[in-house]
Amino acid sequence: MQRLLALLLCGTVIFGCQKFQKPELDTLISTHGDDESHNNGQNCMDCHYSEGWAEGVFTLAGTCTGNTNNATFILSMNPNGSNPILEVEVDQLGNAYTTEGIDFAGGLYTGVRSANDELDMMEDPILHGQCNLCHGTALEGLINVE
Repeated sequence: MQRLLALLLCGTVIFGCQKFQKPELDTLISTHGDDESHNNGQNCMDCHYSEGWAEGVFTLAGTCTGNTNNATFILSMNPNGSNPILEVEVDQLGNAYTTEGIDFAGGLYTGVRSANDELDMMEDPILHGQCNLCHGTALEGLINVE
């Protein structure tokens, strides 16, 4: 009887610990035409971080306005945006996000390429992917695609 109780106790502890573990998540990345995102203009990483309540830990996320149809965020080691190391498509709501691993050590240059293939690059490298942290959450501060 004691062995049975000990076995049940161990099973309960193991099951209980698994309940509080975060599940393995698939890679999330925005795509043109997708409308599953939300809260455009807000700092995505207020919720999408390692201890956050939202699905996915974003490594790059932000909102842009204007002609966002088929726009793409790019990350490059080059100030002119050549040879991008990552391209993230802007979705139907103007949001771009990814959970893919990004090494920002040393800084990366970022910009937005419009559907017309016009590239608007930031002058200085970035050290994180929280676009709305610097660009703000008010419409006048958001990244505008021409």
